[in-house]
Amino acid sequence: MQLSFSSLFLLSTLNLLRSDQSTLTIEQWNLLSNLSHFYDEHSGVTLDERFMNEQMSLPPKLCLKSGALIRYFNDSMEGTQLLYKNNQDFLSLSANNRSVLLNNTIKYITDLSTNFICHLIVL
Repeated sequence: MQLSFSSLFLLSTLNLLRSDQSTLTIEQWNLLSNLSHFYDEHSGVTLDERFMNEQMSLPPKLCLKSGALIRYFNDSMEGTQLLYKNNQDFLSLSANNRSVLLNNTIKYITDLSTNFICHLIVL
């Protein structure tokens, strides 16, 4: 019997769901789900994909010119701000708690986001 990739994926997903012994409450799962969807919406993955596709379609001498890189980084930074400006859970924290959260997590979030995006755009 041969199993396809999709059937293997389905089996592993079902096994994960069956063996879930999480201690999270429904409210905590909802917060994680909201955060995940919010990240998908505002993470900049589509911006990264578009930039890489544009660059890959150019001749090698025209790839990654400074003007294109500056525009890309500006657009990326503006998009990153939206992650925080539009997230109601983040905005509901006090200014001090937001500051502590950002100071303690930003380097990890940046690294994880960069690795995730590079993986998605096959870089």
